Amino acid sequence: MRVALQAVTMGTSYEANETFIAGAPPFQLQAWVNGATDKSVTWTLNSGVGSLSSAGVYTPPASVPSLQSAVVTATSNADRTVSRKFNLAVLPAGGVVRITAGKTADYMDSQGNLWLADQMPGRPLLGIASNGVSYNETGTPWQTPDPALYNFADTGGTDNIFAFHAPPGNYKITLKENENGDPNNRQRYVIDSQGQIIYRDINPGLLAGGPYIPIDLPLPATVAADGNLYFAMRTHGLSNIVYQDQYRTIYGSNGELTQLYAYTIEPDSSAPRITVTPASGGGLTIGKQVQFTAVGWYMPSAVNWVVTSGPGTIDAHGMYTAPPAPPQSGSVPVTITAISQGDPGKTATATLAFVAGTMILSPANATIVHGTTQPFVASINGQTNSRVTWSVSRR
Repeated sequence: MRVALQAVTMGTSYEANETFIAGAPPFQLQAWVNGATDKSVTWTLNSGVGSLSSAGVYTPPASVPSLQSAVVTATSNADRTVSRKFNLAVLPAGGVVRITAGKTADYMDSQGNLWLADQMPGRPLLGIASNGVSYNETGTPWQTPDPALYNFADTGGTDNIFAFHAPPGNYKITLKENENGDPNNRQRYVIDSQGQIIYRDINPGLLAGGPYIPIDLPLPATVAADGNLYFAMRTHGLSNIVYQDQYRTIYGSNGELTQLYAYTIEPDSSAPRITVTPASGGGLTIGKQVQFTAVGWYMPSAVNWVVTSGPGTIDAHGMYTAPPAPPQSGSVPVTITAISQGDPGKTATATLAFVAGTMILSPANATIVHGTTQPFVASINGQTNSRVTWSVSRR
């Protein structure tokens, strides 16, 4: 007779790593027992700072002078040989937390600030809840006094999520982004904080004005009583197909990737406000569109959109569309205003320029037989431009 034996196994949260900021609320560590009717575990704080209850609730210390760690073990009561280890990190509270993404060594910048590597061997992963791969970009001509800060990036073809446990309150997260190639060929991705989209279809290189130029992208985060703080870079998850959401059509691209070079987290005592991204929509020609996003810093993000000066239209979701005919001459400034629905006294503006663009004559060359006609079309961005004066010059 054969008796099938099922091994007892255990599962835990991602990589069994958790990152705390000192003073964060107690957090229930998670461990699952499979293959046994007895699902209980014994929790042990093996080393490091903080305290642990018998139920696996970890409480970080109220303060630490520098990065500290703790090791916790969950052991199956059904099979004492089966256990999982948790590596916990505790960061100092009250100041600026600086972390480099995709790196294995800490970095001291030109201002004397220490940036902690999120993947340094021998210590817990920092902030990583779901990450991509470390991409080496050493040798890229970054236009910054601290090029080493951008030599590695956390890059992925799926969502990259970063999570912390922090004391309740308002925080400012600043992402350090860059682009190491032609930004016109760069796919776009989505950035959210605490589940709120902050940047939709972001292209850091275009926002920065070209490749190799660092750009900071600020995010608000309000941490509730549970202490959870997270932000994410998310792909559209599509490849050369059209995605239709309730507002607009989004085009995916082959090899769509997210990326992050470094970031900071710091308490923010500033007053509630509305901001608009991008703050400048650049120059737009006829029929072109740009998506604006309103972000409520420690207040609701719902706004009413208005074109307060200049031509063009904007829909209820912040999509601006340039007029179908070019300006009479030169460049026309346009101002977009977002007005808070909950507090109309709070507004934010963005600007762009409506420009003529490059006109193309089609056909560019033609041979016309005597007595026949040849129609010509003037267009900008593939749209017919009727605001022209036609003339013939002899050659």
